[in-house]
Amino acid sequence: MNESDWDSLNALSTYINQWADRTFPRRRPSAALTKLVMEEIPELLTHRKEHGTEKIGEELADCFILLLDLAKIWKLSLPEAIRSKMIRNMS
Repeated sequence: MNESDWDSLNALSTYINQWADRTFPRRRPSAALTKLVMEEIPELLTHRKEHGTEKIGEELADCFILLLDLAKIWKLSLPEAIRSKMIRNMS
């Protein structure tokens, strides 16, 4: 993946999904949701409480990675869902 590809949500999503397929080939939505809700979001909240927003990006990234992977597991495009939702939000 090229450095400029990190700015494309579609390219980033594809890259993360390929990594997840190789690393966790038998993953299930329930496991990803549990990890998100029980581990990653609490880590995000704890980090913010203890450190403010300094270096909070890694915790946000963990949550986002899981959301991108869940979208792939459920066979939908998160970038397209975000675009569609933002169009609705702006109207």
